[in-house]
Amino acid sequence: MRPTIAILSTENLIHNVIELRNYAKNSKFIAMVKANAYGHGIRSVASRIKDYVDIFGVASIDEALILRKIGIKNDILLAEGVFSEEEFLIASAENFQIVIHHEAQISWLKDIHYLPNKLILWFKIDTGMGRLGFNIENDEKITNVKKIFDDLSENKFLQNKLRLMSHFACADEKNHSLNQIQISRFEKFSSLVEKSHGQITKSFCNSAGMINFPNHHYDFVRSGIGIYGVNPCENENLNLKSVMHLQAKIISIKNLSKGESIGYGGTFIAEENKKIAILSIGYGDGYSRTINNAPIMINDEIFYSVGRVSMDMTAVDITHSTHDIKIGDWAVLWSENLRIERVMHHSKSSFYDLLTSVQHRVKFQWTS
Repeated sequence: MRPTIAILSTENLIHNVIELRNYAKNSKFIAMVKANAYGHGIRSVASRIKDYVDIFGVASIDEALILRKIGIKNDILLAEGVFSEEEFLIASAENFQIVIHHEAQISWLKDIHYLPNKLILWFKIDTGMGRLGFNIENDEKITNVKKIFDDLSENKFLQNKLRLMSHFACADEKNHSLNQIQISRFEKFSSLVEKSHGQITKSFCNSAGMINFPNHHYDFVRSGIGIYGVNPCENENLNLKSVMHLQAKIISIKNLSKGESIGYGGTFIAEENKKIAILSIGYGDGYSRTINNAPIMINDEIFYSVGRVSMDMTAVDITHSTHDIKIGDWAVLWSENLRIERVMHHSKSSFYDLLTSVQHRVKFQWTS
């Protein structure tokens, strides 16, 4: 069996949810488990925190159905909505909440003659992310989008009032000018529709938004990366604990003479005689090929990778170790004691890329 393991902590996962909820005590909590729960396992994560969250957020209906199949009873939000008219029927039968972000979805809904259950719909406005949602960048567009909102509010399949959401583009950069532009646009549009429809349910903040914009938590906050113990706000000291501990065994130890190279492309050339440990992990396991000179922990000491990461292996310079390192010892790629945020700075990948990539050959083990 390939000696590459991700050990995941149930205790840390639950701790993070509770910690994040404390930042938004007056709001309900949507836990984002899309993309296989950011690489942690959608089934495992959801089953462990179902009693601590209000809604699970997924990207598509197939992810939502996975949760229903394992017995998850919580409400589930389709963050990208439905991709066809037929998916409205599935969403209705399973009581999935749906994000409406373009007029094609509304057109499909108008063509439907029967649904088993009424729908909870979220109307998404684009306040500056430039991705999904109805654009409200000027007064003319606000007027047009308000008409679409009013029309959808009259749909016979709508359960209760239409809800409203948007999404921050730069919430992790507290002082970015776009944040206040987005907040202003959201406030302006929500005030406009509430004059016609009364108070409505709203959601805006992601993990970083929860921390940086406490006055805009509204009714629901949506947390993704923070749940898994990654700090989305580099300048804030948050009490979040890493859920994933990624480790691999040393499968070889090599002596490299001065002037010799190691790895594809010969990018690393020894400036002195070197002792190199070869680890059983590479980009085929999700340890990115863009990682270079990254910290790696062996026997509680920090060493650094050398040369290019291969598909199956990574080389580490252990020349100046103060311990006896041998084949079979475990090396830690990231953990609570070697934060993935630190590793990220030695890569061209973000911590989102790194975490979601560990889904292929790595064995997962959950602890209590």
